[in-house]
Amino acid sequence: MVPPFWATALFLYQVSIAEQLGWTAAIIASAFIFFAAARIVSSLGIGPVIDRLSAKTIFPFYIIPLGAGLVVAFYHPGIWSAFLYMTLVGITLGFGSTTKSALYAELYGEEFIGTVRSLFASIMVFSTALSPFLMGWMLDNNIPMESILLMAVSTVVVGVILAYFGLKTSTTQVAE
Repeated sequence: MVPPFWATALFLYQVSIAEQLGWTAAIIASAFIFFAAARIVSSLGIGPVIDRLSAKTIFPFYIIPLGAGLVVAFYHPGIWSAFLYMTLVGITLGFGSTTKSALYAELYGEEFIGTVRSLFASIMVFSTALSPFLMGWMLDNNIPMESILLMAVSTVVVGVILAYFGLKTSTTQVAE
């Protein structure tokens, strides 16, 4: 739920964020071309990797580009960083769309895929509904963008760790 939460918040408040990071609205709008291209390429490219390695292996790490993009935005507020940031967010969302579908099939089987997808879709919608409220509250209370980006990076790190150990445990239990 980390990528949909932060992508919604960051996209909805993109002009405020851009201003705080030294980007213009035109720059961030132009960077969406890089986001779209990265999302398309990564969506297509991750499929064969999943077939070779498995979604369980890839899933814990698919949000790392999002974290890297947030770090780039935090440390390098120059114009070029807007394009790299949006590219890395696009890669994460592209990886996620394919990886999550494959993961659900691997973990729960094809028999329950509709039920599982509907449950996770509902949770995702909740997270994307919550994110504008929280981001708006943080911006209204003058929480610096650097602090917000650090919170976002922290959630990515925690998400990677939880997914890694959670899937490692589920794989170990299945093998026994």
